[in-house]
Amino acid sequence: MNAQILQGKIRRYNNCLSYLIENAIIETDNQYIAGSKSKGYRLAREYAEQEYQADNITKFSLIKKSREDREREIALKRNYGHLTKWFDNGLQIDYDGAVSTLKVLLEKDQEEGISNALERYQLRLLSVEKLQKGIFSLNVDDTDRRFHSNITNLKSELRNHLTYNGQQLCSIDIKNSQPFLSTILFNPYFYNKGGNGVCLYNLSPKIFQTAKPVFSSILSTISPFNSIIMLVKSDVTQCSSDIELYCTLVDKGGLYDYLNEQYYLKTGIKFDLSIPVQKRQLKQTVFVTFFSDNRFLYQDEAENKLFFAELFPSVYQIFKLVKRGDNSRLAVILQLMESEIVLQRATKAISRSYPELPIFTIHDSIVTLSEYREVVRQELKAQCEGVIGLQPSLSYDQWQ
Repeated sequence: MNAQILQGKIRRYNNCLSYLIENAIIETDNQYIAGSKSKGYRLAREYAEQEYQADNITKFSLIKKSREDREREIALKRNYGHLTKWFDNGLQIDYDGAVSTLKVLLEKDQEEGISNALERYQLRLLSVEKLQKGIFSLNVDDTDRRFHSNITNLKSELRNHLTYNGQQLCSIDIKNSQPFLSTILFNPYFYNKGGNGVCLYNLSPKIFQTAKPVFSSILSTISPFNSIIMLVKSDVTQCSSDIELYCTLVDKGGLYDYLNEQYYLKTGIKFDLSIPVQKRQLKQTVFVTFFSDNRFLYQDEAENKLFFAELFPSVYQIFKLVKRGDNSRLAVILQLMESEIVLQRATKAISRSYPELPIFTIHDSIVTLSEYREVVRQELKAQCEGVIGLQPSLSYDQWQ
């Protein structure tokens, strides 16, 4: 909770918080970092495990909008009105079906010994109740420009209970989106200032400036290549560098099969990629490389990161350079790319061509009526190829 915001809503907010903490109603991490992190609060276990009820706040001092709130609301409607307008009475959730699913998930969590299983159940139930009552929470993150909504915050197993005007929904996803989006980092144009295409400066002038000192090192590594098209070969046997190999595997949808094969040769362990939990284990090889601190190398958990670096040393070096001085920079760049393609390009193009078609987003996927899945698939594919230069692999999920 941000102290400045609280002060604007409740003059003596500290007295309220102190009372709640002293009486063991809420807990705090008591961690505050100036300009970075506000103190965190949560309900104590006794209350967190009780049933929640979603309701609209009516107290004027709490709901009155500041000038900044009004400006943010206007900007949201101006820039994302093609998405926000569909959060209305047409969006419905089968409450009884969702609760039945939640009870199954609760039993599973309890069987696995998850200590806060009941609290998780109540929070998930609260999300269902908010949808049922039409209490929508919509915002765009200032850093990565991701669009957050009741749907993005909903447990994935509950999406099957959603409909729009009684019609079934489906989602079209960019498969392995982060490796796919990361290939933009091997295009020299991405580091140019200006131009009409998607480059880092156009995505975020601030990140462009902070990352500028590493550009020369990155460009020297990718200097033999003038474009992303040059990096992709018709077959992995034609690849003469690990960057070409990585981009070719991503383009052909074979990155995780290759990692699995190489991991088997190294350790004798082979994952069954048809089993979700085993595929997630293998994906950690990529995620830990993308998102861990550059200094995270010699811990036991860093084994997969070192494995990736052995297979793709130049790719790893570029990721490392991008993260130099700011561990979150690579993740933010990939999320900005995702937002550019999905929110700014694909969904807006669909809305222009089909203004009466309901569309929603879950970060790297677009949700729409099932009968229009091919329309969305073609547009998302075209926008990905136009921005990245490679054709994406897309997956389709029917909600029912």
